[in-house]
Amino acid sequence: MSWRDDVVKELLAWERTPYHSEAKIKGVGVDCGQLLIGVFEGAGVIPRGECNPDHYAQDWHLHRSEEKYLSWVKKYCKKTNGKPLPGILPFINLVGALATLESLLSGR
Repeated sequence: MSWRDDVVKELLAWERTPYHSEAKIKGVGVDCGQLLIGVFEGAGVIPRGECNPDHYAQDWHLHRSEEKYLSWVKKYCKKTNGKPLPGILPFINLVGALATLESLLSGR
């Protein structure tokens, strides 16, 4: 099984987890940023607890010009070109698009 397969399998295990700001509990609550962390930790791509964004307000994205979310992603990912494959994160000023993100990650 490849790391991509592991990521898709873990992502699907998070399906139907409701939105809850700053949460990362599978089946209980998760937000968009914590979902990525939870999926990649659960798939073994990053060590558990290594990526910790600390406290952030639920509306942080409305009051800042800095790309906080993107800076977390850049720490663990590299820019690539070509056909999107499962496990690749597309970023286009993504705010609250959990269903779209899930679809793109899983390839479904």
